[in-house]
Amino acid sequence: MRVFLLALAVVDGIGALSIIALVYTENFTPLPLLIAAAGLVGVYFKRYLRSGRGRVYASLAIVWLAFLASGVHPTLAGVAMALLVPVYRPTAPICAYFPPVAQHRVRRAAANSLRESISINECLQSAYAPYVAYVILPLFALVN
Repeated sequence: MRVFLLALAVVDGIGALSIIALVYTENFTPLPLLIAAAGLVGVYFKRYLRSGRGRVYASLAIVWLAFLASGVHPTLAGVAMALLVPVYRPTAPICAYFPPVAQHRVRRAAANSLRESISINECLQSAYAPYVAYVILPLFALVN
């Protein structure tokens, strides 16, 4: 029930933002939205890269600019990008590589390290926090 309500809230929020962004747009240009869609496809497929994911996320800020150029509010770009950040569990059976005597200890150590590991969301947040705090937020406050 909890997952259903969360999914309903997310879908409802995206629907409301989409309606506000599309219906109340004064100057709508569809071509930049196609560029934004291509960028979002790139964000989706970047999960298959072995390294350099942070640079890909940063370089695909073009999605935000494309939303802005289309006349649609760029908040939708942020929501779309947030939905495409991968969240997954490791699938390799760690304990298969150790003798049965050590498996209990290894399982406990593996569970503790997984619990303490950092998700991609947290990694992105900590990587971009200084830029947001010292550049983006002051500019946003100045403009408003």
